[in-house]
Amino acid sequence: MKPDRKNPGTSPGLAFEGDDQKEVIIESKNPLHRHTIRLVHDPDFSYTSWTALTITGGKVTLRNLRFEIDATFAPKIVMNAVKLQKYGQLVIENCEFVQFRPPAAADSRLGSVFIDGGKTTDVRPVATIRQCYFSRGDMVSKEPPGFLRAQEAITLANEASLHLENCAFAPHETIVSILSGAKANVTLANCSSFILAGNVLNVDEGASASIVVSRSIFSRPGRANLLRTAPAVFLVRPPKSSVRYQGTGNRFHNLTALQDGVEFIDDLQSFTAQNNFTSSQSLRLAHDPWFDHEPLRRLAENQPMLAFQLKTNDADLRFKEAGSERLVGIQYCSWGLCYGPLRPIDEFNLPAANQKIVDPDKEVGNGNYKLLAQALLEARPNDEILIKKSGPISFDPIYLARSAPKVTIRPFDENYHPILVLKPTVDPEAAMFRIIDSTITLSNLEFVLTADPENLSHRSLVQIVGRGACIFDRCVITIRDDNAEENTSRPAVVTISELRSEFDSMPQITMRHCFVRGNGELVSVRQSRPFRLSFQDSLAALGGALVGMDGHPKNEPALDPPVTINLTRSTFYLGGHLLFLRTNKSLRDLTPVQIKARFCLFAASKQNALIHLLGDMNEREPAAATKSLKARLVWVVDDLGNGNAYNNVKLYLDHQPKKDLMPSLMPYDEEKMGRLHSRKSHDCAVRPAALHSSFLRTGVPWGV
Repeated sequence: MKPDRKNPGTSPGLAFEGDDQKEVIIESKNPLHRHTIRLVHDPDFSYTSWTALTITGGKVTLRNLRFEIDATFAPKIVMNAVKLQKYGQLVIENCEFVQFRPPAAADSRLGSVFIDGGKTTDVRPVATIRQCYFSRGDMVSKEPPGFLRAQEAITLANEASLHLENCAFAPHETIVSILSGAKANVTLANCSSFILAGNVLNVDEGASASIVVSRSIFSRPGRANLLRTAPAVFLVRPPKSSVRYQGTGNRFHNLTALQDGVEFIDDLQSFTAQNNFTSSQSLRLAHDPWFDHEPLRRLAENQPMLAFQLKTNDADLRFKEAGSERLVGIQYCSWGLCYGPLRPIDEFNLPAANQKIVDPDKEVGNGNYKLLAQALLEARPNDEILIKKSGPISFDPIYLARSAPKVTIRPFDENYHPILVLKPTVDPEAAMFRIIDSTITLSNLEFVLTADPENLSHRSLVQIVGRGACIFDRCVITIRDDNAEENTSRPAVVTISELRSEFDSMPQITMRHCFVRGNGELVSVRQSRPFRLSFQDSLAALGGALVGMDGHPKNEPALDPPVTINLTRSTFYLGGHLLFLRTNKSLRDLTPVQIKARFCLFAASKQNALIHLLGDMNEREPAAATKSLKARLVWVVDDLGNGNAYNNVKLYLDHQPKKDLMPSLMPYDEEKMGRLHSRKSHDCAVRPAALHSSFLRTGVPWGV
């Protein structure tokens, strides 16, 4: 649709004018094929106001139509698809509205529906819009970067009423805009809206509005914050505006704030505590509600039915009405029915045969447990323990025996974020999990380990007894020790107990994609023995050592097998040492240690040596001491080097004897460490890396 070139004085678009007796229905003959009404701006005409369909008075129904408006980035124009003015009743059903190339100037406006009651009319125009989809053209945009969303979906001026039901909105700058001087009544029911940067409701200065919103969802999709730095807000209203708000059963996801303008508010309690504001059964969602992980991509692929589909197994998205459960948001839209019959939520929660669910808020039975210890007590080989709770969970030490040789503990799904905390205990060797000849996998969990304030016990997250193994996958571990300088028994993530017999095999510790921080050690070996540590694609920021090992008090450990430490593509920010070896009488108290580090960054906060040897060597001659050290410590490097980088590392090894009269090894710098073995033994090319202690607050690349 374009202006009439033969009659240049005629305004572009269609027009209908009627009275109370006139009723008109405009619809596509075939409901499965929408006819399109399209309006494209033409720069040859100087109109500042462009409307595809103008309705004045009467009763008009628009059904099964598609409206497209294209402003061609023109400056200083106002363009609308449908305009209801002065008075009349408008019903829009099962239609689609698409906006292309919004105006370039700030004082321009592009909108799908405009409702203007006029300043002199005594009859308020009423628009009812049901099962409609408001979109924008070219979601994966070839347009300039400034236009990643449509402008206004619906605009109200003067006295006007709007009722929206089962409508879906792609990202707009504003979903409903109430202009200055307007007196508007707005109702939204079962609507779904995406917001990138903008707002759902905007009330201009000098306007008044009565707003009722029920069973609707307003979401900034998970990755939307990467696209825009501007805020996504539910309601914007300046001080000189009047708003009465009533909300019931709504859901808000990932919005910057619920209100801005007169006051910035980001929590529901403060939002509803305002004068003339009420709300019930509404929630701010802490998790992604959408079935598809990339709903905006589905919009770009012109699949709104998939984009706006919610997770049907999420109880937070349901409400009860007339004795049955339904999901919030759209139930029907321009593409048809959104959901079939919903399964009872309890059916989704039935665990598989090898799964046990820990839910403190649910009764015990049918695979559900209130306590983690109860679930582990009844666990069988290869069982999964699923934790269905977010936030801190405190519990007493748990023993995992050989009856369940392999168990995994993880959150129930991505909607839950449990934080496991050890309760205060008088156990001198307290651990969250004590593994006895078993294997435990801890996945996507957060842990907080607090040191004993009385310095009477050694605490750890996992204690391995016998031939146990522990795997950490995508975990965050925080060690808290407020008296770190005075505490002689620092907490550790993993403590390895002494050998019970010569037949015990090597404990194994694996960490993948983890973040470990705090004043403590990663691995503490109370009595020197072989073990394997694999630390991959992870970050450790520790006040203590990565590995601390005490010498054997009685026997001389065998030379084979050694302790094996493999470090790969990881970053280490150490207040202590990478390796802290503590002897009793001599180096022969210690199990040999073999370290292999590849593509890692080592940063020392206090210029400490990477490897620190504490204790007597019982070797009077330097040559004998070097021979003993060479037998007990190997830093393995490929022929091409291991690609590591070092920051603030001045020494690679130093020695502090327990007795002042005993001789000490001279410190090992880069050159001396390289001569310790006959073959190349460490990275010869030391590359300083710019690093500041504040990186813990701002993030750091994983490895180098």
